[in-house]
Amino acid sequence: MKYTEEHIDAYVRGEMTVEEKASFEAELEQDPALVREVNMMRLIFDGLKDRKDKRDAITKWQEEAQQKAAAKVAAQRPWVPWVTAFSAAAALVAGVFLFSPISTPVLPPNVDNNPPIMRGTGLSDIDSLIEQGNFQEAIEAIDAEIAENDSLLQESIRIRDEAIYSVKKYEYAIQLLKERKNELLTKQRTE
Repeated sequence: MKYTEEHIDAYVRGEMTVEEKASFEAELEQDPALVREVNMMRLIFDGLKDRKDKRDAITKWQEEAQQKAAAKVAAQRPWVPWVTAFSAAAALVAGVFLFSPISTPVLPPNVDNNPPIMRGTGLSDIDSLIEQGNFQEAIEAIDAEIAENDSLLQESIRIRDEAIYSVKKYEYAIQLLKERKNELLTKQRTE
């Protein structure tokens, strides 16, 4: 059976049934290419898990350090918890305003401020419908544009994710080739 990346991912994550796992492992014993794919997926998976573990450990350490510092300060100055609570509330409010989405799109620096090119009805056509009082048609045209742009966005996200996976795959392939080359150079020197 030809296994896909989804099968390999399920195997590495331990999400296969007992029967699927047994069949997959039997294929692993016979297919060195599949073993390399599994090893690559494990490297990616372990790298992501390791990164998450490190981030969680740093976050935990920061929280503990903040708690210790806050306890020390609170013992010295009883008014500090009130100031801390007020500061946290102010930071939360500021964060909501700073990080909430803005209504106008932020364009990349190399894009002018002209309206985006649309596949269906253009903005000028929609404006024309509004001026004529055809609000329902304008709303339908806007909905069609939203659906088309959302579809294009989802496809772009899928392509980006595939590209990221390909980058990891080629990095792993280059790593294997360099190791193989070093082994051959070492073997060549000893002979």
